[in-house]
Amino acid sequence: RDDGLRIVTVRIPSEKKVYMRFTARAGSAYDPEHKQGLHHYFEHLAFKGTKNRTIDDLNTFRTRHILSAGASTRRMHTQYSGETIHSEWRALADYLSDIYCHSIFPADEIEREKEVVCNEIARDWDQDNYVAFCALWQNLWKENPLRRHGVGTFEGVRNVTQEDICTVNEIWHKPQNTIVAAV
Repeated sequence: RDDGLRIVTVRIPSEKKVYMRFTARAGSAYDPEHKQGLHHYFEHLAFKGTKNRTIDDLNTFRTRHILSAGASTRRMHTQYSGETIHSEWRALADYLSDIYCHSIFPADEIEREKEVVCNEIARDWDQDNYVAFCALWQNLWKENPLRRHGVGTFEGVRNVTQEDICTVNEIWHKPQNTIVAAV
């Protein structure tokens, strides 16, 4: 589109469900060194309220119209996705675009999610294969931000503020840096 948004659609006539994904082309590799885990917050705060819907409104809407919804963070992107029956595709598009464009990132939810994210970090570091994989990436990439994993570090996660999240959201979650895919 003229505003830079990329929309990719594929129609499969025999399919009765619709899968949709909104992707921001920025992830953990874009985290500041002292705030590793910042982009990870987007997946944790995705369903915590928007300018148009409260947490309860989002949950009720999802229960009525959407089969599944989720968010994830990778090195180079952050995504919000969902699946619904074909006749509800507009509801899914509305739901995901509201989350992508209008999330409010409540301060109390940020504080609550810090413990959750730190538990994820501890869980990952308790797995030998994860530790080995991290060592490999650290040695392969040395100074390159691609060495970072989406979950973050304890210190980085604790340093993240609501202002940080809002600033990063304004920088990266905009049409020219977004791809929407629907099947």
